[in-house]
Formats: sequence, structure tokens, C-alpha cells
Amino acid sequence: MARSLVFFFVTSVQSLFFENMFETRGHYGTCKDVNGNEYDGWSGSADFKTCEVQCEGSRDCVGFDYHHGDDGPIKKVAGWCELRYTDGAAPASSPISTMKHSHFNHHGSGEVVHISSRDDFERICYAKRGQDEL
Repeated sequence: MARSLVFFFVTSVQSLFFENMFETRGHYGTCKDVNGNEYDGWSGSADFKTCEVQCEGSRDCVGFDYHHGDDGPIKKVAGWCELRYTDGAAPASSPISTMKHSHFNHHGSGEVVHISSRDDFERICYAKRGQDEL
């Protein structure tokens, strides 16, 4: 009698996505943690997809703020990305050559829960979701 072996491989399905906090909260604002703290990070010129891909590729990136420019009344800083990292986990050097501004003095940690209540720069926070399910 012939026996056959059947192998099943279980793989995780990546369900990583970015929640547009402008759509869920109804206003512009920078990403903040459960205690209302802003995150460490790097900022500078980058297109939206570059910003998104850079954050996707870093486990310590909790989200990013992005200024689309043409979508709102302030049009002078279109294409501005601010990568947000949990406290102390931002890379020591810029992850993208066009990002020249470091922000290491914030204390945000964990997932993005809030956004600032006022933002003159019309940044939209994109909170990383689904990372813990991997």
C-alpha cells in the first residue's frame, strides 16, 4: 500500500495599510500617540509613494505626515513628508536623501491614536495599521 505525504504551509498575509486620519477625524494634524505626544522623525521633500514605501519598510515607523499642497489652500510646500518613528527609534541618518530635517526630541511611542487639533501646514497623518498581524 502506497502512502503519500501532504504538506501544508501556512503563510501570513500581510495586511499592512495606512489609515488616512484626515478622513476619520475630519481635520488636518500631525500624528500623535495615545498620550498626545508627537513622534521622532525625519522630514523633507518626497513624493507620496516614496514616503509610504519608506515607512512600510521600517518596523519602527508608525506612520507619516504628508502635505499634499494642491489639495488645500496652502500650496507652497507640496510634497512634504515627515516620517514618524517611536521614541528613540528614528534612524541616525536620513532615510531619504531629500530629508534634511531631523526630529529627535519628541516622546511619542506605540501606535498612532490621535492627531493634533490645529495644523497650519495642512499635514495629513497616515497611521500605519496591521503591522502586528504579520
